[in-house]
Amino acid sequence: MITNESLTIYNRKLNPETRQYVYRRTEIPKIHWYTDQKVQMLAGDKGLSSADLYKIRIPEGIQTDTYIPQNEYAALPYGDEKRYWTVENGDLFVKGIVMDEITKESDLKNKHYIYGKVLSYSDNRKGGIPHIRIGGA
Repeated sequence: MITNESLTIYNRKLNPETRQYVYRRTEIPKIHWYTDQKVQMLAGDKGLSSADLYKIRIPEGIQTDTYIPQNEYAALPYGDEKRYWTVENGDLFVKGIVMDEITKESDLKNKHYIYGKVLSYSDNRKGGIPHIRIGGA
């Protein structure tokens, strides 16, 4: 698989004391990033609507030794998740490596990063080209 970018993923974990979500940052240095730009004409004279859809593939062997499925990540005691990462719908990702710690999605928007929210994912590490796939917008 050809890699053309790096990725920062932010996994959510509920802090049981504050009952607030905390985002844990993981840097993934070699991924394949594809942006699909969608444009739609709106009814009447309302103009155009556009959105970027992201397709991300993380090759086997690139940070996959610390990847665990989302159900295992959710079951970890609070604090133990720092050693692992996962992919779950609603998690956030940023194109490139960023060092920012965040508390909410708008922290990324305010910095004008190219970022998205995970809308779909699959663990495809048992196929011909093993990888973890993320779809988002």
